[in-house]
Amino acid sequence: MENVNEGLHILLNRLKSNPEDFDGIGGPNEWNTNKWSKLIAEVLNAQWFSEEEKQQINSALTQMRRTNFTRKVLVVLTEDSIDSPEVQRRKSAFGMVT
Repeated sequence: MENVNEGLHILLNRLKSNPEDFDGIGGPNEWNTNKWSKLIAEVLNAQWFSEEEKQQINSALTQMRRTNFTRKVLVVLTEDSIDSPEVQRRKSAFGMVT
């Protein structure tokens, strides 16, 4: 494998370590709501990134989405019968209807 672009390497590590930073990158209509979307789109669409690099970003995006879904499930599971302000804040942060 060729060397991975340093910026892509940083982005891949960020996707893994801070998946919550990428909330809003779920489907194509949601990409404009996240500050990272233009950089990710550039990797996916640019000719100067290899197919292997594009596959790495797609795999990282899939894992990020799965991790964020698990976080949302855990928020719902930990809800009290009467939502506390903290639960309301977390649900709002996840874009969940409160």
